[in-house]
Amino acid sequence: DWIRIYQDPSKPEQKVGCSTPERPTRRYIEAHQENYMTENDEQPLKEVQNGGGECVVGFKPDGKHPAVRQNCGGKDRGTCTKKKTCACNEGWTGAYCLAKIGTNPVDWDPPTTLADVGFEAPDLESSTHLLVGFGVLFVGLVGVIWHRASNKNQEYTVIPNIATQGTLA
Repeated sequence: DWIRIYQDPSKPEQKVGCSTPERPTRRYIEAHQENYMTENDEQPLKEVQNGGGECVVGFKPDGKHPAVRQNCGGKDRGTCTKKKTCACNEGWTGAYCLAKIGTNPVDWDPPTTLADVGFEAPDLESSTHLLVGFGVLFVGLVGVIWHRASNKNQEYTVIPNIATQGTLA
């Protein structure tokens, strides 16, 4: 079974995809996760499983048993591994390799970035000025501390060393 969808490229209101700008499905589901999860789910949107379905190594259809799942969709779609799980061939997906890998020519709903919430990193030129400013401030601070430390030593009187004055008696 398959569905053919025709899109007229000259009409921008015709879009292919699950999450278009007019109907942002992914973001809606993420905002209302509790409505799309069972108690055993960790997240509502899951990756499509690629292989891994249970199969029978060397299965030959006999007319009584459906061969599709036991032999991972057939020789063109996948193979049954020694671990008795399906491994999909290139271009096929799903636990039993029954679905053709689909693509969207346009990504209408790219992942959310920091720019989407209004954060913009400073430009390189202002960052350089800021770095130079902090450098000058640091050097100045070190200079002040060094100057104060050297002036404190001048306030004290040096006590002569007893060992250099002779013996006590």
